[in-house]
Amino acid sequence: MNAAEQARLARAEDRLWYSRILRERVRHACGEASLPNGASVLDAGCGTGGLLRGLAAWRADLRLHGVDLSPEACEHARAQGGAEIREGSIEELPYEDARFRAIVSTDVLTQVESPLLALVECFRCLEPGGWLVVNSAALPWLWSYHDERVQSLRRFRTRELRTLIRQAGFELRALTHWNCLLLPLAVLRRKVFPRGDGASDVSVPPAPINAALGGVARLEHLLGRAGLRYPIGSSLFAVARRPMRRTRVHES
Repeated sequence: MNAAEQARLARAEDRLWYSRILRERVRHACGEASLPNGASVLDAGCGTGGLLRGLAAWRADLRLHGVDLSPEACEHARAQGGAEIREGSIEELPYEDARFRAIVSTDVLTQVESPLLALVECFRCLEPGGWLVVNSAALPWLWSYHDERVQSLRRFRTRELRTLIRQAGFELRALTHWNCLLLPLAVLRRKVFPRGDGASDVSVPPAPINAALGGVARLEHLLGRAGLRYPIGSSLFAVARRPMRRTRVHES
């Protein structure tokens, strides 16, 4: 993501409905993983640090770390405090083996040359029994100006992401679409009435609209927690675990 988009993200991520609901989903997944007190957690592709701030507010005992390829993003994330930030690639994580109890990576696998290599690196840096939480853009047919502006390389089909996670050696525990209820609006925005100002959709809409979109997304999340599964949606959310035993990585 270029510097201009990084700046847009830094301004928007604490208020934008999408970022807030994504943080809720990540916190819920980490809660289900029953992370022990003082667990080390890495945000792989931390950007400007918004998710790390959300995790710190949720559980102050966690030892939080972030890594990002962008020097500007790392600088901004360090300025927020509360986490150790390193500059580096998710495809070559600058950490020793079995370093973390959990790794989260949101909207990053779409931007790297080799998603499988990135997942293998996450596997290496997780301790046996450690957890991986991934969010990614879905539905290749929804590709638009937004993906180009944030420098994405792909949007995933469900089977593609499932295969990559398993090839990396993980036990897949959950993989579901979300942003299903708001998908018609996304199609209208991305395909019918696209932006004409050369920017991405990373911006906060007027407060009433932002609140309404967030309310719909939160309702969808609560229904999902109650057992409802969505067959389609503009995002994919996955939870996986590194097995306690050694798992051989499968070649693609």
